[in-house]
Amino acid sequence: MLYLEEAFLIKKIYNFSRNRITSEKKSKKFYLSSTSFFPYLHQEIDESRIMENLIATEINSRFFWRTPQKDEVDFILEDNKISPLEVKYKNKISDKDIKTTIKFCKKFKLDEGIIITKDTNEKRIFTKENTKIIINLIPAWEFLLFMDKTN
Repeated sequence: MLYLEEAFLIKKIYNFSRNRITSEKKSKKFYLSSTSFFPYLHQEIDESRIMENLIATEINSRFFWRTPQKDEVDFILEDNKISPLEVKYKNKISDKDIKTTIKFCKKFKLDEGIIITKDTNEKRIFTKENTKIIINLIPAWEFLLFMDKTN
């Protein structure tokens, strides 16, 4: 894997932890550096996997988040604060699809998260026990077109 990473053929991201040493020891995820490699590695075209890989190559995220119970957020954005970014490339986004993003927000005391969708563009607000969490559902084309290229 090291050679593939050094040749810029894959991108490695780490399981998020506030402790960087713990992140290094935990599981890692790998993405192809270009989605054009997909047809050579997968017989079936899975739009959702391709879109997740495309987002991975376009953003500068170094982390994802996975719990021992297998709850997962695809990417953790870091600017002045952390922010969860989940890719759910489908037409209809259910509350179940949003559950792990909300769980991440609660754990790290965040009030906002992002879910990349196929064509849904809306804000969903979840309130519980005086806590308000806003989940921004953004179509992939819009996210990629307007995202901050410095991220």
